[in-house]
Amino acid sequence: MRSIRQLLQLTRLRTAAPRKVHFLHVGKCAGTAIKDLATRINALPNGPRILAHGHSKKLAELPCDATYFFSVRHPVSRFVSAFSMRKRKEQPRLYREWTAGEQEAFERFPEANDLAESLFAPSAAGRAAFAAMQSIGHMSFQHGLFKVRDVLFARPPLCVLRQEKLAADVAHLLRLLDIDQEVGLPADSTRAHRNDYSRTPPLSGKAIENLTAWYAVDIEYYRLIDAWVDESQGQSSVLERQTA
Repeated sequence: MRSIRQLLQLTRLRTAAPRKVHFLHVGKCAGTAIKDLATRINALPNGPRILAHGHSKKLAELPCDATYFFSVRHPVSRFVSAFSMRKRKEQPRLYREWTAGEQEAFERFPEANDLAESLFAPSAAGRAAFAAMQSIGHMSFQHGLFKVRDVLFARPPLCVLRQEKLAADVAHLLRLLDIDQEVGLPADSTRAHRNDYSRTPPLSGKAIENLTAWYAVDIEYYRLIDAWVDESQGQSSVLERQTA
């Protein structure tokens, strides 16, 4: 069941004016699309105010009573997205030149599968793959911004948006914010920083096995958050029907 703190948080969000809600941006987890949505929410008359933060903002840096939400993505999918984004230097929406480490990485590993298959190899390729994982942007772990103890117990978020269930989770967020207007995620791929990976070589079984080992802690973190979201949003829907 929802904790008393969560029920009070939901009540405060619905009654306080102006309402401020913080969005903590984890890289490669639909953050650009969510920030676009936040801009349009902020333009609504008498609506809530979404304070969208950058990649480095941590939950511990927010006021202890702040209402917040964030987004997550399965680490294996996030790896492919991060690799592809930095390989194209973040075009077409942005342009950021490679670092020296990234240039070495993409010259050695032209595809995400090449890099993932080389992880843990007892050879020069394995050493190069390890270095590449530390050099390419957005390859770092997600869980560093949020301690599981805070998210699940001490400071639960208003909601969590999952990349894999983004439309449904955004609809839930809008209901929590009491937004009735037709506000949604951007359809334009450039504005959303969304790209087509249909021509990208798929990950092999070996690549997925290696990435699962590399991101083991992140995958467990994602599993815990995913289960918590399913449970809490189901309870929230019941509460919304009872208080409607």
